[in-house]
Amino acid sequence: MTPQESAEIDRLLTRGWLDIHPDCPTPHAKQSGFVLSEAIRKVIVAGRRGGKTTGMAINAAKKLRRGKRILYAGPTSEQTDRFWYAVRHYYRDDIEAGKLVKSETKRIIEPPGVDENGPRIRAKTAFNADTLRGDWGNEILLDEYSLMSSDVDEVVLPMLLDRGGSITYGGTPKRKNHFFTKYAQAIADTTGRWAAWHFTSHDNPFLDAATLEEISQDLTEDGYRQEIMAEFLEGEGAVFRNIAACLYADPHPVVGRHREHRIVAGLDLAKQNDFTAISIVCADCNQELYLDRFNKIDYLYQMERIKALCLEWRVSYLLVDESGVGSPIVEQLRRDLEI
Repeated sequence: MTPQESAEIDRLLTRGWLDIHPDCPTPHAKQSGFVLSEAIRKVIVAGRRGGKTTGMAINAAKKLRRGKRILYAGPTSEQTDRFWYAVRHYYRDDIEAGKLVKSETKRIIEPPGVDENGPRIRAKTAFNADTLRGDWGNEILLDEYSLMSSDVDEVVLPMLLDRGGSITYGGTPKRKNHFFTKYAQAIADTTGRWAAWHFTSHDNPFLDAATLEEISQDLTEDGYRQEIMAEFLEGEGAVFRNIAACLYADPHPVVGRHREHRIVAGLDLAKQNDFTAISIVCADCNQELYLDRFNKIDYLYQMERIKALCLEWRVSYLLVDESGVGSPIVEQLRRDLEI
């Protein structure tokens, strides 16, 4: 942000230029993390009706008051409806007072008389990334990202070139697709650029608990895990099936329970198309303690994630399948872990 932009925002705030309606809810415990976060890349993994979209609307309302230009996109018109109705409601008094102008056709809320690059909130439908071309924002919110085209970044990232800003990727999982890749990248980040949040439908205190419990009983196991618990399930096209049933695994692995045991790990490294997989095993108990797999993540992020797991479980020996990857990468990993 330039000094001129900062001064303009300070002037607007001093003047009290916008007043968010009291009906704008206070973020619940899980929402408040990403609403208040200053990370420039945010990933929100949430169960259905967990409060993700409402949290994005609260965030957008607060950022407009600070002079930001917010671009919200969802894959369907029904999804954008929910966001649009929320932010329109939060600012209805200012709209009626003429402090803001609302366009239902373009779904834009902005101060009257601003230029084309001024502060505003805009909601767009964008399953296909090309529908976002020609617009920009310094607060970009991509809702139900798991249902969007995987090439959205090619369009939205250049939007930040002029004034910087942040991008939020939110959604309910849809197997381990490109949304899972974003989540994995966020939790592996050690620079502070990325931040990630995970919450289930049960974490929304405003849902009817009895109804949620009843609905949960009628869902399939996969449906409950994915839609309610926001778990990333394996892809439908997996070559090997029924693996979990064949493993003699601790159903509730706890690091401390195996602290004095010999922990080993097997690692299969991949780059783009294949999956990197790591299995952590207690050699004394003959049990797999942890299994993780991910793809389409740069080696830098893969190494940080693998190192973190090995350090957490105190792995004493790491067996690596080196085929298809350079030996210097494997040697560096072993040096860092001293195993």
